[in-house]
Amino acid sequence: MPVNGFVHVLLRLGKSMIQNAKRRYEHLTDGKLVLDSKKRREFAFAAVDTCISIYINGRVNEWTPVPLLSRFIPQVADLLPESVLPNKERHCLIAELLYKSGMKLGGLPVKAMQFMSLRHDLPEGYCEEFSKAQESTSFRSPAEHVQKILGKFPGLEWDDSDEFVKSASIAQVHTNCTWQGKPAVAKVQHAHVKEEYESDLKIMADLGQHVDKYEEAKGAAVMLKSLAEKLAPTVSSETDFTKEAANQDRIQKMFAASHSDVVVPEVFAATEMGLIMEKLPGKTAAEAIACWKRGEPLDIFDRQQRNVIYDLFAQMVLKHRFFQMDAHPGNFMALDTVKEIDPELMPLLLISFYLSRFESEAAELRSHVGLKDQADDFAVLKAFRYVAEALNRAKL
Repeated sequence: MPVNGFVHVLLRLGKSMIQNAKRRYEHLTDGKLVLDSKKRREFAFAAVDTCISIYINGRVNEWTPVPLLSRFIPQVADLLPESVLPNKERHCLIAELLYKSGMKLGGLPVKAMQFMSLRHDLPEGYCEEFSKAQESTSFRSPAEHVQKILGKFPGLEWDDSDEFVKSASIAQVHTNCTWQGKPAVAKVQHAHVKEEYESDLKIMADLGQHVDKYEEAKGAAVMLKSLAEKLAPTVSSETDFTKEAANQDRIQKMFAASHSDVVVPEVFAATEMGLIMEKLPGKTAAEAIACWKRGEPLDIFDRQQRNVIYDLFAQMVLKHRFFQMDAHPGNFMALDTVKEIDPELMPLLLISFYLSRFESEAAELRSHVGLKDQADDFAVLKAFRYVAEALNRAKL
């Protein structure tokens, strides 16, 4: 081959490699997420170091990796203080930075924020920021990925319009679908989830080691390393929707057999990354909370309905020994037609924390918008005690 021809081939090959690399990077950042494991690690460490600097010094030191953080959160420089902040404002800023960072990463950070939003013993700012992670996120899987997953279900028709898509850390839900003519909901696992969770567990353990040198974080290395090792074997089962479908089917049959008023949607079909289920008309507790915060007097989840929820979970835990662990307000709903509660709108940890938080927040917000209500701080425990006593009487 002539030299010029050889150079031409090399140039074309180089151009092709650059284009492929660009497409790969665009895929890795699709939905405004940072998905490449190396970049996730750099970003996570940059966010933690920046927050540590603010916590200790009340401002950002010259060694803080602000330029690196700005690559992922362009507006971060506008948030950082030029003068020393008092303690209260430090925590509020740290909470905001952690929330923005977590929503840029998705995956485990979002799950962690959902759980930590229940910790009322934390300084002001953390619950307020982290509770936002319980709402639908802006994450979206590429249209070609959605087509690849949902195209495997003959008889399914779905709407890609943004108003009919709700997204979370693991999957997005298409709410305007039909399955063989029946109203349905289609759930699509994000393409990156399994690999992302596996790499995040390693990053979490390394972050524990990184912050362990600080007095307030002593023990983090051991704790987070142990937690990562404990969770690692469960990643495969947690990201397999066929297992989730089997669990949902089991719960549906469980409550059908006991003639409960609780409704669990029927699963129509499932693959490892796709799940099609019956659509139930109603509003989730998260949607109700959002309405109350806007001042709208939406009259659902009153004292009677909340007690139904608590009794339901008490029965699952104490009687059936098989229960929905992710009991946050986005995972149960009040139906439009009858006053029943759906505990499995979205996929199957501390249930009492979730439900106790919901009890106090629901009562406070309903009262604030003029609905008659009063919180019962012991309602969840009463439900568990009632079911336990009933089971003991049945044995006698």
